[in-house]
Amino acid sequence: MPDARLSLIWLPSTSGSWPLGWAIRSSPDCYTRVFGGELVVTSVPYHCSILEKYFWLDRGLTVRRQRRLDWLVLHHVPPSTAPGCSADESEAADLLLEYRPDYFVSGHRHQYPYLSGTNWSQRISGVLVLVPGQLLRAPFPNHIILDTDSKQASWETSNREWIPEVGLYNHRLLVSSDGSKDCGD
Repeated sequence: MPDARLSLIWLPSTSGSWPLGWAIRSSPDCYTRVFGGELVVTSVPYHCSILEKYFWLDRGLTVRRQRRLDWLVLHHVPPSTAPGCSADESEAADLLLEYRPDYFVSGHRHQYPYLSGTNWSQRISGVLVLVPGQLLRAPFPNHIILDTDSKQASWETSNREWIPEVGLYNHRLLVSSDGSKDCGD
């Protein structure tokens, strides 16, 4: 079994817990797969056009309807319609509202669950939106445990308060806490 610290989400199932990251990497087309016979998972590539996103989401929606299973969409940028949100966040919100998967999982904004008025878990038009955030100085990555049977999720983090990332990056140079430097390639 792969190490839990390497995955974003674990999906408990009747056959055991499996890391979602492993499910995506082992997918035949790398974008949509039925995971464990229980969940349709669609991974929307970060660098693709809106038309390509429609293509992958249409495929996921079709599989969801054919199999009558819950559907989880992985999308890099979290959805938002708040004043001042980015075009990418607005586009993500439009996709969420148009396709309405059961779960919409995002990353991108490391500090998201730590900001005032935000949370790692929220419902938007009935869709459970999950944004684990990330603490780059933490001993293990933030992750979410999703139980698709009970439709419950829990957030695992080493710290409930934001740890600033200032000074961690100098363009593509990562500076570790011991002062050593490593190129981020």
